[in-house]
Amino acid sequence: MHDGGLLHTNIPIVSLQDSGKTSLLIKAYEDVQDMLYFFVARKSEAELCRDFIEEITSKLQLPILGEVTRFADIFKYLLQLSKIRPITLIIDEFQDFKRVNPSIFSDMQKIWDLNKQEAHINLVVCGSVYSLMNIIFKNNKQPLYGRQTGEIKVTPFPPSVIKEILSTYNSAYANDD
Repeated sequence: MHDGGLLHTNIPIVSLQDSGKTSLLIKAYEDVQDMLYFFVARKSEAELCRDFIEEITSKLQLPILGEVTRFADIFKYLLQLSKIRPITLIIDEFQDFKRVNPSIFSDMQKIWDLNKQEAHINLVVCGSVYSLMNIIFKNNKQPLYGRQTGEIKVTPFPPSVIKEILSTYNSAYANDD
């Protein structure tokens, strides 16, 4: 899942809630030096920005001066920073930005388009509302249309695969396992 040396990537990951997207992403990028994980919680944009700034200062060891209340300012800062320092940014429950501030998607489009040629950023967004993620990235009337460079759909294992895994690692498994 690593960016393979690409200057910039934008990879949406879509699956049902509680299917393991977050665990998969954290595990896949655990060895990446400058990996940031942003979760779009049910908070105001200013509260989310405080959380995101805390993640940036903690993981990148960089102070952020002043109060940041707009996600666009954080995104622009990270794309500018990625011109001198490769960054992986994971945004979980990305579709919830629509509830927080619908203009975030337009802001991201502008910032992405102006900076992507020089940026060394691996942007991985994931969401559990499949229909909204499709609208955000695949509807040609939406600002982020055409900006993804890949897509991963995470689906649950069928019972037959689960049984095979269990029998491989624990031949004495019971149906309750």
